[in-house]
Amino acid sequence: MKLILAEKPSVAKNIADALKIRTKKEGYFEGNGYIITWLLAI
Repeated sequence: MKLILAEKPSVAKNIADALKIRTKKEGYFEGNGYIITWLLAI
């Protein structure tokens, strides 16, 4: 399993789309051996 940390949800969605990951959970996308999540810095 590989973790990808994106800067915001829209970037995570773009990465998930590029990797053909369709499963969205609460706070992350998961599929094809990846977890893609994001962190919002305030």
